[in-house]
Amino acid sequence: MYVNKTSTTKILAIYDLLIGATLLLIGLMMTLGKGDFAVFPEAYAASLPYDSWLLPGMISLIFAVLNLFNAFALLNKRISMERARKSILSSIFLAVALFVLLLGHALIVKITFNAFVQIIALAVFQLFIGFKTFSEFKK
Repeated sequence: MYVNKTSTTKILAIYDLLIGATLLLIGLMMTLGKGDFAVFPEAYAASLPYDSWLLPGMISLIFAVLNLFNAFALLNKRISMERARKSILSSIFLAVALFVLLLGHALIVKITFNAFVQIIALAVFQLFIGFKTFSEFKK
């Protein structure tokens, strides 16, 4: 039996696609040391166990690939109910993990930027969309 996609499923898929594309771009910039990520701030180096943008960039790329995978799975017209549930749960897990990683980073470094707050807000929004979509599948 294939999924009859609700509007929240489509919204979650598009949101996962946008977050995945954003994290892919940021991850590439971090690993290549381009743009704002050309220099690692000294305030970060004193508080963190790494001294370059390579590790955060790799983590960002992993999150990007997983979000993009979820988006393409949910946009697939022939996805099964079981696979759709797994993609929705995966999206919820990724939102929680992104929230915890960014919040933990901000607490360790004791520096918050507007971008951190905005990305944390995006993760919370992804979490709400994921829970709403999952609750519709439980009916």
